[in-house]
Amino acid sequence: MTDYTPDTIRAIRRALGETQIRFALRLGVDTSAVSTWERGLHSPAPRAKEKLDEAAALAESKAMFIGDKERHK
Repeated sequence: MTDYTPDTIRAIRRALGETQIRFALRLGVDTSAVSTWERGLHSPAPRAKEKLDEAAALAESKAMFIGDKERHK
């Protein structure tokens, strides 16, 4: 499991094009949790880190897909 910094959490959320509210729904946490993580006030719990791992993988796939589309224009 990855240790997530505030900047990394924010980058994953933005790569998915999601608001804090939508991202919180994806992760199954309260919106205030995402806000406190992104401000560095708290760290995600182990279960949330598992969901962040999944979100990070999806963000990476999305970035690779977009990059592939751009190469084939």
